[in-house]
Amino acid sequence: MRPDGFQCSLTNAPFDGTTQTQAVTNPGVPWDVWMKVSPPQFSSDTYKNHGDYVSSQGGGNDAAHSPIGRPLNSNAG
Repeated sequence: MRPDGFQCSLTNAPFDGTTQTQAVTNPGVPWDVWMKVSPPQFSSDTYKNHGDYVSSQGGGNDAAHSPIGRPLNSNAG
């Protein structure tokens, strides 16, 4: 979503970085919008806990607000 409210969305687009998939726009536009989706890039970094991650990033608000290394909460009862 752009700041002006224009949105593009894709459904079932392949993650191969080469296939063009036609996007759906809101609001609609009188031209075709095509996108390519690259595969996700995963990191092999491992952290003992959230504090370990924050320290490795040099501290600061961005690192502290990241969910990396935080425990998952469960509401299962």
